[in-house]
Amino acid sequence: MTGDLRFSVIDSLSDPVPGVNAVVTGPNVQGVRGGVTNDLGFCSVLALAPGKITVRLSHTAYQPVVFEEVLIQLGKTTSLGEIRVLARTHDMPELVISGQQLSIDPRTTTYGSNLRPSDFENLPVERNYRSMISLLLQSNTSFFGDEVNIAGATGFENKYFVDGVEVTDPLIGASGTNLP
Repeated sequence: MTGDLRFSVIDSLSDPVPGVNAVVTGPNVQGVRGGVTNDLGFCSVLALAPGKITVRLSHTAYQPVVFEEVLIQLGKTTSLGEIRVLARTHDMPELVISGQQLSIDPRTTTYGSNLRPSDFENLPVERNYRSMISLLLQSNTSFFGDEVNIAGATGFENKYFVDGVEVTDPLIGASGTNLP
């Protein structure tokens, strides 16, 4: 013959606490026995050997609770009643976030790049701004006669500025000025 253990778990607001892990140990208990509280905060551990046991309740959001020398009687149900658990606080280490600022500005659709002489002085490109644009990561040479596609736009959708002065042809959007 054996005995049973029953209890329910509530929080500081008297709401049931589901998911509380109950571990039962003792000299007469073979191995480790236990259970988990249901959605109503109720748990029962059946068929325990008679004798004194230790009950450990744990949950990640609540402080652990331990009951020692709980007497399980032959053929009877031992009740621990309603067990009120207290919220647990976790000390977190200081979190330091470091990194570089994003190169993409989410506040604007404008995109631009600068080429320094060191970027192109040893490369076999024509020495004008229209051919050097294809050196930028976001550009590629167009095969449709519209010069360079930049960031997904066709050559006719680009605007060209040299030293802050726009050199785009206003009629068709291609480069309108030949500057060395």
